Amino acid sequence: MRQLTRESAEAQAHAHVADGMARLAEVLQRSLLTEPPELDELDIAVRYLPAAEHVKIGGDWYDVFEAPDGRIMLAIGDVAGHDRSAAATMAAVRHMLRGISQVIAGSPADVLTALDEAVGRLNPSILASVLLAEVRRGPQID
Repeated sequence: MRQLTRESAEAQAHAHVADGMARLAEVLQRSLLTEPPELDELDIAVRYLPAAEHVKIGGDWYDVFEAPDGRIMLAIGDVAGHDRSAAATMAAVRHMLRGISQVIAGSPADVLTALDEAVGRLNPSILASVLLAEVRRGPQID
């Protein structure tokens, strides 16, 4: 009976730690997915739902940010994997995309080509897909 009680207590402790790690992972994932900017001429809404109930961290992301020339960049991406490593890699790729978009004033294809080159040189084992679109600001009509 003592052995069974001890094993039960250990199992409960492991379950408690695992639950805490899962909550921490979800908080980390959501902290990497920032709120979009508030823009007068564009209404932006975002929603993130994990692919699986038991796995709430991974490589999925979205982003909305302004380029120096005034374009609004919309990005949706996914780094392969559903773990902390995928989330960390996602954060790196997401921030690389933001940085490259600040110095390359070309088309989304130009920006993604530069991102692909940078990722390939820094870590060729990363597998990611990214959709990048731009919204150009037009003349204001009153």
